[in-house]
Amino acid sequence: MEDKEQSILLYACRNCDHQEAADNNCVYRNEVHHSTVLCTKCQHGEAVFFQVNHYLKEATAKGEEGMTLFFVCYNPNCSHRWRE
Repeated sequence: MEDKEQSILLYACRNCDHQEAADNNCVYRNEVHHSTVLCTKCQHGEAVFFQVNHYLKEATAKGEEGMTLFFVCYNPNCSHRWRE
């Protein structure tokens, strides 16, 4: 979030009104995508997914990083979560 009057970047909680000044200008963005993948629990044919960067213990020394896909079933009666 940005305070345009003071020209500063703020961290803002999505669950309450708490805000604080950001200590750097790095902005992170979560993107959620839809996919036609079968839920492993209810067999619903649609899920949303997002990617997360992670560092592998063995790969960190080599400067490599990995990505994990997290899926959430789009069926409101299921909402099963899994990763690949």
